[in-house]
Amino acid sequence: GDGGSADPFDRAGLAGAENNQGLVWQQLGRPAEAEACHRAARTRFARLAAEHPDQPAWLAETAGCGHNLADVLAEVGQEEAAEQAYREALVLRRRAAELAPGVPTCR
Repeated sequence: GDGGSADPFDRAGLAGAENNQGLVWQQLGRPAEAEACHRAARTRFARLAAEHPDQPAWLAETAGCGHNLADVLAEVGQEEAAEQAYREALVLRRRAAELAPGVPTCR
């Protein structure tokens, strides 16, 4: 589930925490744990973005998690998977920027 809360901001907070945890695992040289956290965070933000298309910041957050995931994949030599994750993140970032051109987090 999404941590037991239906509130989108609670769910976004959980996703953000998972993303941050992934960054910590990455710094500690634990790519498997980092990958799992970034994937989970990306999935949570993607669900929020799909459920709330009026909130382009969640698209941008999904993209950020995807970029972090791509960094981990590249680090462990999974170039094709990393490239795909980078491309997906770029598409989401562009979509967020189109929906919210004046919002820095969506650029």
